[in-house]
Amino acid sequence: MTSRFAVLSLTLALAPPAGAALIEVDLFTAGDGLLTRDTATGLEWLDLTATTGRSYQQVLADVGGWRSLGFRHATGTEVCAFFAAHAFAPGPSCPNGSSMLPGNQVSTLHTLLGVTNPSIYSPSTHGMYDDAGGGPEAGRAALTYLGTTFMSASAVLDDNLAPDLAFTTVGHFLVIPEPSSAVLLAAAVFALGALRKRRSPRP
Repeated sequence: MTSRFAVLSLTLALAPPAGAALIEVDLFTAGDGLLTRDTATGLEWLDLTATTGRSYQQVLADVGGWRSLGFRHATGTEVCAFFAAHAFAPGPSCPNGSSMLPGNQVSTLHTLLGVTNPSIYSPSTHGMYDDAGGGPEAGRAALTYLGTTFMSASAVLDDNLAPDLAFTTVGHFLVIPEPSSAVLLAAAVFALGALRKRRSPRP
């Protein structure tokens, strides 16, 4: 687990300077592009394709190890703000209801976050988020690109999914803050241990 923290912090440190609103960042290996950094909020968004086929409860139980790495489910408010800043204006009812907007904004987020449902005519990115409505259910948000009409159809839904349901075409909106002191400390400990191992005399 320490090695994962080390790779995470090192790839973040080597990321391009914050000149754009969204920056693709590697997580485990060079070129994997599993994170999208939002420089406006300081949050890193995990590609949704990395968490498809798992229920909300499974992710909470750390299946896949994402919570151990510091990831958590984004809230409905965070998802709405992310969409509003980088794709479309969901409207005052967000995270309830849906919105449509002409243009290519949704396609851009598909490139960064991944497509969980690669339909030929309407590729979509579906993900669960933390539905802070007081119940145990998960919310679901979707970004759908209608390529046949060159329209970006975007929907944010608060449909109260049962937390034990899993879908092969639905991932999870997981976020982590930009490298914290704990992550950087873990990387330093890992690097120090590797250095001492190299310097230790052979028997």
